[in-house]
Amino acid sequence: MIGKGSGISFEMFSSKTNELDNGDYRYADSNPNLIRTFDDGFYAINYNSENGETEEDDFITGGTISVSKDGEKYSITIDCIAENGKKITGFYKGILQYIDGIDEKAVNFKLRFNQ
Repeated sequence: MIGKGSGISFEMFSSKTNELDNGDYRYADSNPNLIRTFDDGFYAINYNSENGETEEDDFITGGTISVSKDGEKYSITIDCIAENGKKITGFYKGILQYIDGIDEKAVNFKLRFNQ
């Protein structure tokens, strides 16, 4: 993340190289990575990239991310658990940014955190 604010990220595994499959993605720390799973989840609240400080951050170690696509717009619902035991939930609707070169879908979006 660059700048200031809150954010969340996941590495999600799809059967397609340039879009996410519809359906539920479950956390799985496996190798090889299975289709419709995610790993390497992380969240940060009030992060400042200038000094590296954050109010709170942690790894996401469980849960489900539900994905549906209508045209170019995705609806993504997040219901996860962080390593510290905190429930992390959120919803996003909009267009995702595809980043080529790693064979997975990398996305950038804002979420509302329930604390």
